[in-house]
Amino acid sequence: MIGLALLLTAQAVAPSAEMLAARPPVVTTLPGAAAGQPQRVAVDPAAAVALFKTLCLPNLTDPTAFSAAVAASDLSFAAIPRRDAGVGQAWRADRALVTYGQARDGAMRCTVLGRATGSVDQLGFSARVAEALALKTGRTRSGKGQAVTDWSAAGPDGRAVRISAGTRNAADGGTDMRLSAALAK
Repeated sequence: MIGLALLLTAQAVAPSAEMLAARPPVVTTLPGAAAGQPQRVAVDPAAAVALFKTLCLPNLTDPTAFSAAVAASDLSFAAIPRRDAGVGQAWRADRALVTYGQARDGAMRCTVLGRATGSVDQLGFSARVAEALALKTGRTRSGKGQAVTDWSAAGPDGRAVRISAGTRNAADGGTDMRLSAALAK
C-alpha cells in the first residue's frame, strides 16, 4: 500500500501527541519520488497490533460504534468515498488505512493496513498478534513474497471470528502489514 502505514502505540488507545513525541514515526521518501510526492510513514508492528485490537475487535459487530471509534482516533481519519453500492466504509489517515464492511462472503470484516518500520518476520509478527489477542496456534501459509497466519476465535458477542495477520514484501524493499477480523458465516 504505497503511502500508507500505521501510527499506533503498544497501548490499547489511539496515540496522543505525547505518545508520538516519545515514539516518533519513521518517514522515508518513496524511491524515485519527486519533490512533493507522497511520503511513507512507517511504524513498529506492535503498534499495528494495538490499533487492530482497539479499533477492530471490540467494534466488529457494531458499525455505529466502529465509525465512532474511527472518528475519536487521534489519527485524523478521513472517509474515502465508495465507488460501488456495497456495505461498508474505508478511512485513510496519512499513516493508516482502515476498512470496515461486508466481505465478498457477506461476513462483516475490519482490516488495518500499513507499512512496517523495517523488515518484518511473519512468524514473529504472528506470535505478537497471538500473544496480544490471547490466540491459540494459528495456521501460516506463505509464497511469492507474502505470508498469512489465520486463527479462529470467539468475537465480542461470542460468535466465531476469523483473524488473519499477513506480511508482504513491497517492491521498494519495505514490508506491508495487514490485520483482518471477519465474523464467520
